[in-house]
Amino acid sequence: MIELLQKSFPKQFKGWQSKFKEMMPGYGVKLNENPDLAARLEADTAKALQLDTVNASRG
Repeated sequence: MIELLQKSFPKQFKGWQSKFKEMMPGYGVKLNENPDLAARLEADTAKALQLDTVNASRG
């Protein structure tokens, strides 16, 4: 979906990136290189979806 916006609105897209980052903290981040952020996002998602907490480092 983000790629569609980027292709459809190339001039505006650069100005929108900070808003994407605000809405999606993992946007533009390689989560496999940032395990702390990955774990936080996983926990936040589980909470929002009212799921049991999961362990991101479960091997």
